Amino acid sequence: MNKPSNRSRHRIERSQASPTIFPVIDPVSISQALVVADHLSFSRAAHVLGVRQSAVSRRVRALEDQLGVSLFERHASGVRLTVAGRHFLDNTRSAIHEIDLAVKNAGAAGRGDEGVIRIGILPCLLPGFLCDHLAEFREAQPGVILDFFEGPPEQLIARIMARRLDIAFITSGTPTPGCDAEALWSSVICVALSDRHPLAGCDAIDWELLKDERPWARRSQPCCPPE
Repeated sequence: MNKPSNRSRHRIERSQASPTIFPVIDPVSISQALVVADHLSFSRAAHVLGVRQSAVSRRVRALEDQLGVSLFERHASGVRLTVAGRHFLDNTRSAIHEIDLAVKNAGAAGRGDEGVIRIGILPCLLPGFLCDHLAEFREAQPGVILDFFEGPPEQLIARIMARRLDIAFITSGTPTPGCDAEALWSSVICVALSDRHPLAGCDAIDWELLKDERPWARRSQPCCPPE
């Protein structure tokens, strides 16, 4: 049987190598080291933190032992950052800032302060009540982007079910299988009639009077004129 080549052996050795294990750094030790760096003094840092100086010194020393480098040069009047200490703490400060920003952004998205809302609408519904409320929402939540999609009710419901829309505004009577639906408002519908039509002189017209009339809007697109 042929022996594996050197290249093959290297590949086998790499595949069997243990994953890199990084030391678990105590975040409290890092935060206290940052305070020491800000004040260049263990005693002042301990006063700011409200703990004993020996506790701060012990945590920073343990952190240095974990890293294998000295972060501070200690002398009688205080401390001075080493080159390694300056690089480590500068990078750490940036990382903490990024984590803090990520936490704030996640909280903002969870509260609805930021993000994108995909909204399905019928073209005829945008003016009036819905337009006014969307304008109020945009003013109250400037960090939220409103992404609109216009289409017939059946297409809007299909997009809701496919997770391609977050919410859709449709007319009542539209089947909404698998969706939560709620009536938000009602509107008065105006009927356009010829001035010679028998119903033209009525102040209000009931649906029963219109049952034999030819409708202007189709059932599939109740607010849109036929093509």
